[in-house]
Amino acid sequence: MRGAPAPDEKRAVKRLPVAALGLDEDATTALSRAGLKTVGDVMARPLATIAARFGEEAAMMIRRLDGSVKGPIVARRTVAKIGVERRFAEPIARTEYALEMLAELATEAAVQLADRHEGGRRWEARLFRADGLVQRLRIETGQPTRDVALLMRLFRERIDSLADPLDPGFGYDLVRLDVALAEKLDASQLKLEGGEAQKGEVAQLVDQLGTRLGRTRVRRFSARDSHIPEQAELMLPAAEAPAPTPWTAPETGEPPLRPIYLFDPPQPIEIDDGRGPRWAPRTASAGAVPCTTWRIARGPSGSPANGGGGRTFRRAITTASRTAAAAASGSSATACIPRWRRRAGTSTASSRERRGAMTGFAELVAATNFSFLDGASDAGAMVGRAVELGLGGIGIADRNTVAGVVRAHQALKKARDGLLGMAMPPIDFRLVVGARLVFEDGTPDIVAYPSTRRGWGRLTRLLTVGNRRAEKGGCILGLGDLIAHHADMMLVVMPESSARGAVPVSPLPDGDALPERGERELRTILKAVKRLGPDSIWLGVTMPRGGRDRRRLARLGRIADAAGVPVLATTDALYAYTDDRDLHDVVTCIRERTTIHKAGRLLAANGERHLKPEEEIARLFRDRPDAVAQSARLLSRIGFSLDDLKYEYPHEPIPAGWEAQDWLEHHVWQLALERYDYRVPEKMRALLHEEFALIRERNYAYYFLTVHDIVRFARAQDPPILCQGRGSAANSVVCYLLGVTSVDPMKYDLLFSRFVSSERDEPPDIDVDFEHERREEVMQYIYRRYGRDRAAIAATVIHYRPKSTVREVGKALGLTEDVTQRLTSTVWGSFSSRFQEQRFAETGFDVDNPEIARLREMVDRLLEFPRHLSQHVGGFVLTQGRLDEMVPIHNGAMEERTFIEWDKDDIDALGLMKVDILALGMLTCIRKAFDLMRRHGLGDHLPRYDRGGRGRPGL
Repeated sequence: MRGAPAPDEKRAVKRLPVAALGLDEDATTALSRAGLKTVGDVMARPLATIAARFGEEAAMMIRRLDGSVKGPIVARRTVAKIGVERRFAEPIARTEYALEMLAELATEAAVQLADRHEGGRRWEARLFRADGLVQRLRIETGQPTRDVALLMRLFRERIDSLADPLDPGFGYDLVRLDVALAEKLDASQLKLEGGEAQKGEVAQLVDQLGTRLGRTRVRRFSARDSHIPEQAELMLPAAEAPAPTPWTAPETGEPPLRPIYLFDPPQPIEIDDGRGPRWAPRTASAGAVPCTTWRIARGPSGSPANGGGGRTFRRAITTASRTAAAAASGSSATACIPRWRRRAGTSTASSRERRGAMTGFAELVAATNFSFLDGASDAGAMVGRAVELGLGGIGIADRNTVAGVVRAHQALKKARDGLLGMAMPPIDFRLVVGARLVFEDGTPDIVAYPSTRRGWGRLTRLLTVGNRRAEKGGCILGLGDLIAHHADMMLVVMPESSARGAVPVSPLPDGDALPERGERELRTILKAVKRLGPDSIWLGVTMPRGGRDRRRLARLGRIADAAGVPVLATTDALYAYTDDRDLHDVVTCIRERTTIHKAGRLLAANGERHLKPEEEIARLFRDRPDAVAQSARLLSRIGFSLDDLKYEYPHEPIPAGWEAQDWLEHHVWQLALERYDYRVPEKMRALLHEEFALIRERNYAYYFLTVHDIVRFARAQDPPILCQGRGSAANSVVCYLLGVTSVDPMKYDLLFSRFVSSERDEPPDIDVDFEHERREEVMQYIYRRYGRDRAAIAATVIHYRPKSTVREVGKALGLTEDVTQRLTSTVWGSFSSRFQEQRFAETGFDVDNPEIARLREMVDRLLEFPRHLSQHVGGFVLTQGRLDEMVPIHNGAMEERTFIEWDKDDIDALGLMKVDILALGMLTCIRKAFDLMRRHGLGDHLPRYDRGGRGRPGL
């Protein structure tokens, strides 16, 4: 419609609904709530009132309709061509049910469109709440469609992109779907075959991108009739129909139009400011800040660097040290860093001065490869990379476990002591340890860091509760468990849950129950967790560069502000370096038992789950700088370190009124007097005095008495359980007199220092062999005597070995089983740390083949990664206090077996002692030989023991 409308046109226009004015949704809703249902109702109101209440755009449209202003009347929002709706007797309380009803309405609308041979291009859904509020959803497609599955996918993605999620309130009592714009479908759209099928896929992709990113952010080129080159081509939203040619009223005296030519585009120039090659656009501003763009990182051989062998903590610490030295001398900070380790857009210098007024950001949500088949870097690499980036600290929190924290603690300690080849730079760096709690009741993940030694005990007991509910390798926790064990813990609530399901044991431990599953909203969780400690809760937010980061940050920020909880910036790191993303993809495929070609959305959308420098974090969270500063605040609240764990050996068995050392000496002297008929040889007395002095100095008396008690129990059974101490314990006359060993050190001149020495500063290690068929009786005796909360078997970390690594990586890369079987057929043994190139040559494979080269690289990088936890062959860890307040306890695969999360190396690093209860098949063979001889009348050779455990064979 152009110019002044005719009287008939005016009457027709007045009957149209207010939606035909084409105003925005807020103005249209406001007009409707004011009682103005039609265009005529709006035209009847004074223009000044319309402009004041509903905007100048509404008043201008009325002026054009009544002819007072000349101009085109183009309704940007048309009346719905098709409308279907559903009313409900009772309001629907869940958005998911409303979407199911919306799918039914879309099917009805598609049937009506099919009758007209049309497809919809603009679909509008309205959800009417019982309290009168209307929630609107609108999607547009690049071509007409009536594909219900596509429409529902677009509606769901539109919901996901909303800054404020849909809230049903008291429920929806009406759902309506309108086809606001429809067009005829041509033959190619009705029958997508051959090349047209690809066209349809591209159209669907455009529709999905428009729904996710916003209809105005996905654009297309459109030709325009203009002699001006800059205006001859338009960028229009891809989902919109071609815009009409803009109409302007001609004016007299206008100068003639003439072509306008483009200027030469700006050219980049290379500058050198002493820090390497940099590029900046040639502009009029001499003070332009140059951007940093490094060349493609390449390895020493000239190929793109994958960093396969350079991800070690030692390399990271060395790099950081060189950087600090270079910065101190005033030379180039990056010159000391290998070219193949430079990254685009990042600087590895660790000097705090270059950051000016930065906050000392610490990455407090980081996992290692002890988040089994989830993390893609070891603990040393994560800590080393954090030091290399100059962060203020790092928090190691693996999924429902603290199995890897000792490795990180030891790596940092060795670096500070200069045991990795070069001293760590003198920077204020802190390592905090905790666990990422993954709940099975729908609660979002919560990262827990103990602030005190008491908090560590509460965390490990919490993990023990979850571990004991599940079969080996699983952990079943609920929010109620955290509430019961929350004391002295700093909690970072993550927005989503990453639970994958765990299998519960049957029956459950006494007095225990599985947490109830249900839907948990983030708002509700924040309010519930905040009651545990108002100053100890944070909401962790990431910026994964997924297209909706800033909207997601704003939405989560509003939720946190409403709950009174600060926002914490994090990368939720799963690996140390950017180029570890491919290894993480392979690990994910192994976990999900699929191939890299079929994984699809199981894989991460990009490689952003790596540690980032503080400058990058500050840039990503520029809308919430307070979130970056919160990491330093949280770090300052944590006072716990693994150095605070003090081990105390059990104090039994000691008679009342005795000290451990006095009772040990008294008991051993009594046994010596009995053995030597109250005339102890001078040499034996000298050896006893020497050993007693060292045992007293090292406070090992409890350890000897415990081993003696276990051996005495075994020999007190009917029939007795054959057992024998072995190894370096045979050098001890104390072990000999206690009946633990049978070799007389005095007779064979054995050295006690081979067993225990103050110079080596190592705890004693007494290995005792029992009959393998009856060892379980001894193990269950230990559990009964000390309790499940004070005794458990040490762990054994099962690592990837060459054969298993080739098989699993080969499956993940899509190689057939015959290929992997052929490669592993040449491998002997299980303890190689690399898969040699000669193995490929021996099997006839070409190492230059891209698939084989990729397999070899991934195998070399995955070797030595932890695969899962198993239990030690028989090493028991015993404590005076609660063992589950020092380390979490798991169920073993074997019934009635429990084990801790730390292996032998971790135990030694923390100064814990273990008692080895081992099995020896030959002892069972000897016992069966004694039984056979007795049945055949050859005498009873089964040993009889005195109170000291010494055997006296009978005839």
